[in-house]
Amino acid sequence: MNPRFSTVPSAPRPAWVPNLDVFVDPSGNLIICVELSGVGPSDVEIKTEGLKIQIAGKRASSGVGTARTVLVHEINSGPFETVLELPAGFDLANASSHYSNGTLVIMVPGKGPPAAQGES
Repeated sequence: MNPRFSTVPSAPRPAWVPNLDVFVDPSGNLIICVELSGVGPSDVEIKTEGLKIQIAGKRASSGVGTARTVLVHEINSGPFETVLELPAGFDLANASSHYSNGTLVIMVPGKGPPAAQGES
């Protein structure tokens, strides 16, 4: 299991987990990009606790549920959730976010100078 991800008991269980990119930018900030096409900003909730960040919400169905015949069904709908446990060295209390074109971007500032490339 990837140590950055954990599960949080919730009801109902999320139907799907959105795709993410998580990286440290050249300035030492942690960047979390969440792919949420078709989800409005008001349908997303971000919660933090300690070093954990929870991103949850709901995407409406494309209408495939009312189709007479389904040929391809690849777009997830219903509740979603992902929980990340951030590594030490980032200031989650001062995180910021913006939402544009179906992508949620969360920037978590680093607490100290950026690590040199190749440092662990």
